[in-house]
Amino acid sequence: MKDLSKDSLIPLIPTRGIVAFPKGVVIVDVLRQKSVLAIKAAIQGSKKVFIVAQKFVDVLEPAEEDLYDVGTVCEIKQFQKYSDGEYKLTAIGKYKARINEFHSDETMFSATVRRISERINAKNMDEINAVIRAIKKKFVQYRVSIKNFNRDILMLIDNEEDAFSLFTILVEIIPFKYELKQKMLEESNLLKKLNLILEALTKEAEIASIERKIIEKVEENIDKNQRHYFLREQARVIKEELGDSEEDFSQDAAEKKKKISKIKDISDENRDRLLAEVKKFSKMPESSHEAYVISNYLDTVLSLPWGKRTKEKIDLNLTSKKLDECHYGLKKVKERILENLAVRTFIDCECDWEKICQHIFGRS
Repeated sequence: MKDLSKDSLIPLIPTRGIVAFPKGVVIVDVLRQKSVLAIKAAIQGSKKVFIVAQKFVDVLEPAEEDLYDVGTVCEIKQFQKYSDGEYKLTAIGKYKARINEFHSDETMFSATVRRISERINAKNMDEINAVIRAIKKKFVQYRVSIKNFNRDILMLIDNEEDAFSLFTILVEIIPFKYELKQKMLEESNLLKKLNLILEALTKEAEIASIERKIIEKVEENIDKNQRHYFLREQARVIKEELGDSEEDFSQDAAEKKKKISKIKDISDENRDRLLAEVKKFSKMPESSHEAYVISNYLDTVLSLPWGKRTKEKIDLNLTSKKLDECHYGLKKVKERILENLAVRTFIDCECDWEKICQHIFGRS
């Protein structure tokens, strides 16, 4: 394990999609063995680690070029093992720093870092206060679109007057993308930092509002369908309790039943099947998917030309030509089709079958 007796050298923890901020609490699931060893080394020493985000979350074994230059020096508060090879680190951000020299060996990552101070221009205090007010107003719009928001956090934000503390609270509770959080971390000018969070919060409030409207519309449609279904079921039960023998057909179902009863050339078995489908259809919610399928099925069946027949005109030469034009190969299949049509031609024609058979068997 590396000697960390020098104050300038600090264990480094690369994170994927997590950006640590000064004064903020950061919780990291630690899976890499190098990170585990780095944290253990820090616990034995100053209890401080340098947490820095990776540029790309899909990199499993990061090199120096895969890490941002700016991160946060954090103090370890808790380090627990919760499964085989998996740990959870809880730390508090102390100050922002930039990597001077990056070190990596077979055991762990470490780096020498340089502290970065935040800049506050006294001339900009009025503008800073104005931006803080705007942020709080925009946050009110954002929280209206979010259900079950923690009231303690709401009160904390409403009462917070310190710009740095307000900034830290907001970046922790609002799900900004990690690239944007990194940009906020790297910005040292307080006014610019607050403007970044105001712009990002405005976008998040708009997205949350649109998302809330979509959810409300979906819930309204679901509630409406459930209400219709409940009323239909209630009406059906009431009729059954009253002993009403008249079946509860909707107007559409009644029309379908009437059309089925008028079909002449249909077997009793098939007629009973169709009527059973109509009965099932009448008891379903109109907006249900199954009712839509059954309705289409019945409409298709009823659209068939029941009782209507046309005289076939079979032209074997024309059929053979069409088969060759539309279908390549399939010689045996085509022969079977033509043979079938030829037999049907003989059956339909008025011939003396007795003489034909005597002639055929006489020759054989």
